[in-house]
Amino acid sequence: MADIDTKDGISQVVPIDTDAEVSEYANGLQVAFGNADIIVTFQKNGQTIRVMNMSFTLAKTLSQMLGGLIDNIETKGDFKIRTTKELDTVLTPEFKEKKH
Repeated sequence: MADIDTKDGISQVVPIDTDAEVSEYANGLQVAFGNADIIVTFQKNGQTIRVMNMSFTLAKTLSQMLGGLIDNIETKGDFKIRTTKELDTVLTPEFKEKKH
């Protein structure tokens, strides 16, 4: 895995150690909120694997950090990473039937 270190306003990827016992992979998520925090449910193949509560402040900070990372990848790679919502609108049953 990698961490983002911002030096002089430039994001850099910095390797970090990961412990196999706490490392997870997710390919889905759900989000909700209460009056004091954000709840993120991470999923793998439709099954809940982890539920994380975080403060509004941490959630906003995470949002900004992830957004900056994705913007950087898209700019340097000269392509757009699609969201799951965008893919869901494209991958309709009619689309799947036409492609097979």
